Formats: sequence, C-alpha cells, structure tokens
Amino acid sequence: VTVTYTDGTTSSGTITGPDWYNNAAAPGSALVVTTSHWNRPAGSTLPADHQVSLYSSSIPLTAGKTIAYVTLPSDNGLHIFATAVS
Repeated sequence: VTVTYTDGTTSSGTITGPDWYNNAAAPGSALVVTTSHWNRPAGSTLPADHQVSLYSSSIPLTAGKTIAYVTLPSDNGLHIFATAVS
C-alpha cells in the first residue's frame, strides 16, 4: 500500500490478507470478527455452517501530513471492506 500526501511525498506499508476460511490470523493482521456461517457459492459442496473470519491490517502514516490518496495493491484476491484514518 502506498500513501501519497498532499505535499507529494509518500509512505508505504504492507498489508496481509489472512485466509478467511481457515480462521487463522497472519503476522501483521488482527482478527476482527468470526461468524458461524457463510454465504457459499451456488453448487458448493463445502459446509454452510463453517466459521469464517474478517481481519484488520494497518500501515503507519507520517504524522502531521494530510493524505491525498491511497494506492492499493493490484490483487484480485484482496477484498477491502472499509478504511479509516486515525
């Protein structure tokens, strides 16, 4: 992930995408929530009552700078559901 600030400088960090189906956090991520069921694809032979999880990941920002935009990795398997700055 690359963060571009309004002054043109950048900072970067790595986010990890743990396997949501295996319910195991990866280094650099934290478990947010686990649910007892999932919406499985039509025709799937996998059990509907299998637990799945969502995780959070963070990257450091440069204090005192204003974010202009964030560039995410080009990865079809990565799903970003929300972002926040604090």
